[in-house]
Amino acid sequence: MYTKNEVRRMKPENKLKIDAAFHAAHEVFGLPAEVIQSESRKAEVVQAKRFIAHFLKWNTDLNVSAISRELNLNHATVLHHNRKHFDLIETDKRYALQYEAFSSIASKHREPKTLDTILRDIEYKIHALLRERRSIKKMMKEFND
Repeated sequence: MYTKNEVRRMKPENKLKIDAAFHAAHEVFGLPAEVIQSESRKAEVVQAKRFIAHFLKWNTDLNVSAISRELNLNHATVLHHNRKHFDLIETDKRYALQYEAFSSIASKHREPKTLDTILRDIEYKIHALLRERRSIKKMMKEFND
């Protein structure tokens, strides 16, 4: 699903939400991640992709291109799925109930904390602090000049 470099660059909370979305899709539709990421046009696969695309768009800071890579879609298709999602929520009660179940499962899903996960979280926070430190030093230097 991810290369090692992508995992290192990706925020841990985003990775957890991506995994949670795929887990929820599996619970609601009974589809494994490989099928969801396939190029299938079956209705349940498309609907699972739509649910995941909407959930990731509104619950992470991933951009549309990153979401499209996760779902093996074109970025314009992700935009279309989000527009279509709002229309279906308003008009299709069954769709709305199914999305509510999906969202509930995805929001509650938590990956157990392993040593690797904890270390990855710490590594991300250290890099963020170092970037902030460099930024402050740069501002201080500009202020003193």
